[in-house]
Amino acid sequence: MASTLGAAPYLNQLVEAMKEKADVTVVESRGYSASVVERAYNRFVTKYRKPYKYAKDLCKNLKHLNFDVILIIHDFRWLREGNVKLLSQTFKCRIFFYDLEAPLNFSENMTNPQYGVSPWRVVDLSNVDGVIIPSRGACDYMKKRLNARRVLPLYFSVSPSWYPNERLEDVYDVSYLGMSTYYREESIREMVTVPSRKLTDMRFFVSSRNRFDFGLAEVLYQSISFSDYTRIPRQTRINLSITRKPFTEVFASSVSRPFELAAMKCCIVSNPCLGMEEWFEEGKEIMTVENAEEACEIYKWLVKNEKIRREMGEKAYEKVIKQHTISKRVQELMRFLEG
Repeated sequence: MASTLGAAPYLNQLVEAMKEKADVTVVESRGYSASVVERAYNRFVTKYRKPYKYAKDLCKNLKHLNFDVILIIHDFRWLREGNVKLLSQTFKCRIFFYDLEAPLNFSENMTNPQYGVSPWRVVDLSNVDGVIIPSRGACDYMKKRLNARRVLPLYFSVSPSWYPNERLEDVYDVSYLGMSTYYREESIREMVTVPSRKLTDMRFFVSSRNRFDFGLAEVLYQSISFSDYTRIPRQTRINLSITRKPFTEVFASSVSRPFELAAMKCCIVSNPCLGMEEWFEEGKEIMTVENAEEACEIYKWLVKNEKIRREMGEKAYEKVIKQHTISKRVQELMRFLEG
């Protein structure tokens, strides 16, 4: 929740909006961990089916509260059989799970050990009342392969007030702000590495947490503040939204960045994503490129056409205001939790 990139800003906006609709208690579960004995037993002996000590501690600390719903956000430890049963017995309420990375974190897709291993190898959804994911195309997988009872596809969105949209003086021609390159390598090469070497009269800027060949782009290898996260795009003529490969291949699997850039009235160029039409109209509100040759042509054309860039940014902003705000998503989420 403290990160400036990825899903953290979205989650903070979501919780803020939920508090306007309901009495919400937020518990940071990372402070609770399994004991050495529990971890060893689960790994070397057999599946640990009892509630873990951290689950017992949390339930003890919160048992004086009355909940109608518990929403577990992306902490897969709480889906373990013993933990879910303890939560259910203690609070006698419905329990839901929010997976922010479906379909990326399915076993078939998580092939890079540097990024992590699939959490779905050791847990399933049969013990919770429903699951929320950011992908429409992954819903059947959640039901058929992971035993989910009910699934809500909830696309990412924004609170417009979080994102300033006043244009600043242009500093960069093309920028890409990312957390990591994993599962984006091919698209980054086609959209940044090769074009930056060919378009030497353009200034490319990249932020990344891991090393990669970004060509001739100026690279900042560290996390950036939220103020920079919202300032740099407004100083850039063309902003890139480069989505991880599994999200691009499963229909309508949303990520946060296009909505954030649109809220800032940016001109957005993306790698192709199956189901993009669910959110933006290609060619008018967002542009996509298949390869480096296309990227170079589109970049040159957009840099020369300020009016087109501004119009695209304005149209993307209008679409976000009408269809992709946090308040609208919270309404969808509340109906699902109440149903």
